[in-house]
Amino acid sequence: MNPAKNLHSLFSGTASLSENIELPAEDRATLEQARSKVRHALRSNFSRVMERLGDQELGKVRPKFFTQGSWSYKTLIMPLRPPQQQADLDDGIYLPLSYAEDCGTPRAASNHYTKAVEIILTDLARRENWTVDTSNDNCTRVILQNGGVPNKHIDVPAYSMPDSQYSLLVENQARMAKAAGVEFAEGDDDWSLYPQNAVLMAHKERGWIDSDPRPLKDWVDRQARLKTEQFRQLIRYLKAWRDNQQWSNGDPKSILLMVAVDLAMDEPVRGRDDLAMLKVTKKLPSIFAGEILNPAAKSREDLARRLDKDGIRQELISMSRRLHMTLERALAVQTSEKEAHELLRSEWGVRMPSYSGPSSATVTDAVRRTPAVRVEPVPLVGVRKSG
Repeated sequence: MNPAKNLHSLFSGTASLSENIELPAEDRATLEQARSKVRHALRSNFSRVMERLGDQELGKVRPKFFTQGSWSYKTLIMPLRPPQQQADLDDGIYLPLSYAEDCGTPRAASNHYTKAVEIILTDLARRENWTVDTSNDNCTRVILQNGGVPNKHIDVPAYSMPDSQYSLLVENQARMAKAAGVEFAEGDDDWSLYPQNAVLMAHKERGWIDSDPRPLKDWVDRQARLKTEQFRQLIRYLKAWRDNQQWSNGDPKSILLMVAVDLAMDEPVRGRDDLAMLKVTKKLPSIFAGEILNPAAKSREDLARRLDKDGIRQELISMSRRLHMTLERALAVQTSEKEAHELLRSEWGVRMPSYSGPSSATVTDAVRRTPAVRVEPVPLVGVRKSG
């Protein structure tokens, strides 16, 4: 079809879908402040707790940190239905690799490492009136509230890095401090100094496993440079669509949606997020029907296998096909402006701007926008990330 309307301003601009799914500044500030408290608590107490657990060597070590996940990818969105959906910030803690080699057996070192993180964050959460969830074997989660409703969390996975890279970070901190004329300056989150390989994650059941967050971050940044920032925007739109749907058993994970957008997006459509979304959604059903390989994994990892495990592959294919048909109808010449708004809201919900009157010219000029609307909390069935 040849779309007759321009609905770009419903997706991008003031009070658009993009703005309505943006994490509010106060929530972002709260997460950043909480991250600072988490890092300070871990730095200040790690040696003492590790010594209590029987590892003396870590008295010499100062943990390093790197924020990863959707926060670092710049694809984070506001949760639609807390507490089921929560904005997340992933902040990895890193120690030198020699710790895993020198402090008893590797498995014991891994167990002590994750246990120390749990002890320190549980104590911090008690003081801050937060909640700690230790059920995930990959990390320790600190859950924050807004008006008594849990709506965001910080995940703290534990890693080891090569000693040479750890030393490089320490040297970088010293240079930064000297240049700033201060006693100490943090050099964390400088991804140019992040290890290129040999990063291991401490898994609570399996010990040290090969799970490095850098390759995926590099891939997202590379694709955004290649396909422009519209790539990140389309990911955010698709995540917002996902959050507005009712899934029978879990929901499609963000990494799967990111890779699906990349596979479906040949090139950007400058200044037209509506057309870019139309082109992407046309390909999504066939993409979801096949393998979706993790572009950052060393081995062949099919992200779509989880769809079969959760029993939602056909559901996702059907819903994505309906999404494309809805976009086609909304952009069609015979569709009224009011109906176009209603069609898009049927897929994206209250965060898609609603219709508020006829336009003086084209649909482009006619878009009337509504402020972001928060949906009333629903009973907690299981926490999902919204970011």
